[in-house]
Amino acid sequence: MNLDNYTLEDYLLIAKIAIEYTKSIITFGSPNRNDSKVNSSAILALRSEFNKYDKLNKNKSSFEKLNSKVEVISKYKFGNCYEHTILAYYYIIRNFNVRACTIDLANIDHSVLLIGSIGCTDFHKWDDSTVVCDPWDSKYYPARYAFIFLKPTFGFIMNFAINKVHRVPQNKIPKNNLRVLVIDSDERTEIKNKILLSRSYDFVGNYKNYPAKYFALFVISSTIGCSICSIVKGKLESNLSINTLLLSLFFAFGYIVSSLVHNEIKTKELMSTFTVEYQQNSAMKPNCFLK
Repeated sequence: MNLDNYTLEDYLLIAKIAIEYTKSIITFGSPNRNDSKVNSSAILALRSEFNKYDKLNKNKSSFEKLNSKVEVISKYKFGNCYEHTILAYYYIIRNFNVRACTIDLANIDHSVLLIGSIGCTDFHKWDDSTVVCDPWDSKYYPARYAFIFLKPTFGFIMNFAINKVHRVPQNKIPKNNLRVLVIDSDERTEIKNKILLSRSYDFVGNYKNYPAKYFALFVISSTIGCSICSIVKGKLESNLSINTLLLSLFFAFGYIVSSLVHNEIKTKELMSTFTVEYQQNSAMKPNCFLK
């Protein structure tokens, strides 16, 4: 398939397959997660071997250097976000003719894989089909939801600070034995349903709109409160202004709290929609692509 012919569906499907592949290799988990079978210091040995290969391969191509790191990860079978991302990236570029890169997020010390808009450090310019693949967290999602998906682990994020962008030039990637996505498959139908479902959550997608959103809610609810007080003016015996203010605040508080709770529920539903529930030793479904 041509580099420019991929859709959001294609990228999401590729990301899901890449996560399943990565989890099938990194069977000992991540030292910085509770599910790990190795202690946190073990990552130092793996990174030390990375450094050794970097020195040995300093005159080799970027793809050969990447291949060496993949061999190390496959040998140790554990890794943190960087190792997960490297492995998923390697799998994608070796199997699909797509634009992809790994990015290091400096302000939260995390690595993810970007599929679609690559080489662009301004996340505002990522197009609608761009997908974030986070194999460390078993999640893949349209890039516009990045703030939502990263929040539970890394806290409230108002902006991305992309430290580094890593990718192998397209002309340096071997093009033999590339896979072709099947137009009709159970996996593609599943992805289509996920996209349709996610569209109902778009209102929670941009945390930067929250201050303006809740200010607007306050103004609207205050107006409603004042209107009600005006209607029942004859029934209030004294201190109309205080009662008006209290009622307005009551409406404002109710709107804001209910909106926050609703957004939190929808956020959890959205995150579960794009989470890979990988079971160890389970075979990857074969009908989503042809060799």
